[in-house]
Amino acid sequence: MGHMKGISITHTQAYLRERIGPCAWSELLDALPEHDRKVLSVVVAEAWYENSVHTRINRAFCDIFYDGDLAAAEELGRFSADRDFTKFHRWVLRLTRPSFALQHINFYWRYAHDTGRWETETRRDKITAKLFDWDIRDAAMCRRFLGYIGRTLEFYGKVPQKAHRLCRAHGADVCIFSFEWQLMHDVPLGWKQPSLSDIPDILNELRALPDLESLSAAILDIVHDHLLFPWVELWISSIGHDKLTFARRAGTRAGAHVARVDLQHSGREVGRLDVEPGPGSKQDVLETLVPWFSLLIDSARLSVEDQAPARHVDDVVHLARAQWGLTPRQCDVLRLVLQGEANKSIAKKLGCEERTVEQHMTKLLDKTGTETRGMLVWLFWKKR
Repeated sequence: MGHMKGISITHTQAYLRERIGPCAWSELLDALPEHDRKVLSVVVAEAWYENSVHTRINRAFCDIFYDGDLAAAEELGRFSADRDFTKFHRWVLRLTRPSFALQHINFYWRYAHDTGRWETETRRDKITAKLFDWDIRDAAMCRRFLGYIGRTLEFYGKVPQKAHRLCRAHGADVCIFSFEWQLMHDVPLGWKQPSLSDIPDILNELRALPDLESLSAAILDIVHDHLLFPWVELWISSIGHDKLTFARRAGTRAGAHVARVDLQHSGREVGRLDVEPGPGSKQDVLETLVPWFSLLIDSARLSVEDQAPARHVDDVVHLARAQWGLTPRQCDVLRLVLQGEANKSIAKKLGCEERTVEQHMTKLLDKTGTETRGMLVWLFWKKR
């Protein structure tokens, strides 16, 4: 059974409170099985809940308040997208181009879902998104995603038509969502330029990006498009080598002075930003972000160590130890986690209590910047 984060449920609670009334959530809870009511006695946005619970909530939402009309689920999806873009500040989506979000849709999906896989295709003004291997087969849930994706695209332009052409709830092998989309602007409606006070939110989103390539693209978009540096180049050094390698470039040189910004972390050079300032360039924000860019790039460089098609687990652990300063015991735990062992089995093999393994896991997640065991494994094996 797969899981989704509770943020979807908190969006439902907010919708009912704002549009139906203060007692609406309690009314919905009364219609759910006793087990669900106990689980939902306190809803935590970052906690994980079984997909079946989400499905029953969504279906009850439509049945109780809208006589089973699934269009209500679509409107709930639109409401959820509005909250994610405003109250929860999805800074990476707001600081990067729409194409970046479409290209990395699985990263955003994996943040709140532990099953399912997306494939997207863009042809001129048409977008097709296919959802595979999701363990939910429910038309109401799919309508909610149709509304969510459609509303997200509207932040950047017009969506004349949208459709859910195939649905696994009706026997299809894959869910297919299609959109006609007219891109009108590269940043969302209502966008404001970032200031120093926004830096913690920006960093929280950058910290969760899945690999060095996507992190590099996001950094260039931030510096060029939103900190208003007309020309930017990013160079990155490989682990164990002093030589810098060109990574990405944005903008066009105007012939002005180029400032070289060294990216260093823990006394070692991890990269360099070459920037050409302009009249409106936000130098103060860049200076504050540079140490954090350095730390994030240093942590992400592990993902480029993919010369061999299948890296040996010992090589991976060795790199992780150097990259994040893991203790020998943390390396032992990581090695077994990457081999698919559960905590109970790890404790038995290492001759310790399961509680001790859980403590090591907490440290591993903290040091690697991941939130769940699945994300930790994915971090190391995603390029296998």
